[in-house]
Amino acid sequence: MYRIEFSHLAAKELEKVYNIERKLYSRFIVVIETLKTNPYQGKRLKGKLAGDYSLRLGNYRIIYMVEKDRLIIYIIDLGHRSEIYK
Repeated sequence: MYRIEFSHLAAKELEKVYNIERKLYSRFIVVIETLKTNPYQGKRLKGKLAGDYSLRLGNYRIIYMVEKDRLIIYIIDLGHRSEIYK
């Protein structure tokens, strides 16, 4: 089973979601927890984010990378799809 770690940016964004919209926050938590058992369920990214993954949650995305040798899923960023890839 993989362990989840958050970047400083992702932790701040998740905190913002918690303060604004609790239902969305709980959806994020449920989806992030599923990554522990199936880390490759997201779409593999190309371009400057090559090697990372993007997991869709409605109009929101979770950008993460998988460190297979250390069994860690590192959440890089999360947010609305119109802003997340910038």
